[in-house]
Amino acid sequence: MLALFAMLVSGCVNHHHANTFDLGAISADLNEMENLKIGNIPKRQWSSVINKLKPKSITKTNDGIYIELDAFMTEESGLFYPHRESKVSLPMTDDPSFKLLGNNIYSYYIKG
Repeated sequence: MLALFAMLVSGCVNHHHANTFDLGAISADLNEMENLKIGNIPKRQWSSVINKLKPKSITKTNDGIYIELDAFMTEESGLFYPHRESKVSLPMTDDPSFKLLGNNIYSYYIKG
C-alpha cells in the first residue's frame, strides 16, 4: 500500500509531451490571447481548444502565457507560450525548467 501511495504522489506532475496536443490549434488560440491584460485569464475567455486541455488556470505575465495543467503540493506543470517579442531565456534544467514542444509552445515544470 505504501508503494502505491509513493507511485501516486511521485508520478502526478512532470513535463508534457508534444504528441499529446494539437500544437497548431493551441498556438493559434494563444496568439489571440496575446491582446488580453496581464493577470489571470477568466474561463469565459478560453477557447474551446484551450478548454479541452482542462486547465486549472491560465495566467498572462510579462514573459508570456502559462496554462497550468497539473499541480501537486509545490509542483506544477503545464504549457508556456512566450510573447512573440519576448527575449526570455528559458532554462531547460533549472527550476522552473522548460522543454520546447513546437509552434512556440513549451512544456514547463516547477519543482517548487
